[in-house]
Amino acid sequence: MASSLEIKNISKTYGCGDTLISVLQNVNLSIGPGEVVALMAPSGAGKSTLLHIAGLLDKPTSGEILINNQSTQYLSSDKLASVRAQSLGFVYQFHHLLPEFNSIENIVLPQLLLNVPEKKAIQNAQKALAHFGLEKRSLHRPNQLSGGEQQRVAIARALANNPQILLADEPTGNLDLQTGDLVFNELLSLVKSTGLSCLIATHNEALAKRMDKIMTIKDGQLQQT
Repeated sequence: MASSLEIKNISKTYGCGDTLISVLQNVNLSIGPGEVVALMAPSGAGKSTLLHIAGLLDKPTSGEILINNQSTQYLSSDKLASVRAQSLGFVYQFHHLLPEFNSIENIVLPQLLLNVPEKKAIQNAQKALAHFGLEKRSLHRPNQLSGGEQQRVAIARALANNPQILLADEPTGNLDLQTGDLVFNELLSLVKSTGLSCLIATHNEALAKRMDKIMTIKDGQLQQT
């Protein structure tokens, strides 16, 4: 099966001279369509660094990231931004919704940046909100939504441009256990039904066990548990 996301021989070091700190060492990982991979590791082990590199937000010291079998190693900043916008979706622990805009506007805005016609962008946003049962909350601003609703809108926004790859950093970390489990169920269902490739950093072992495989970082190296 072809990989949507391939992390190939990635290493990352910080500092210079005798003060080099190696965070990642020759990391390899392939994620195919419809595959959900959990990334579990202690704080400071390199989870966020790996997610940032996989999301083309940071450059590795060596190695390369392939998106849909295409290397991104030598792409310009503009080209990288274009790949991020078209192929990648991001979900974070905090929803980062724009407080002055309502739910549907928060989902429409990133589409407009890709020159999606406004009418089509609104239709996409309505469809995404409907998937999460938020049709009646489309005109509500973030401060009028519960924590679970805010995170659902954030996930809908991440998927608005129909990315092939979803990267999530503790997407249920700010939610209570019941709400977090509900949001994860919806996310997992969406990933499986659309064929997304998904890498989720989490500390929640129960959620991780429901994914296709669990990876951890130990001494800078990626291992399957």
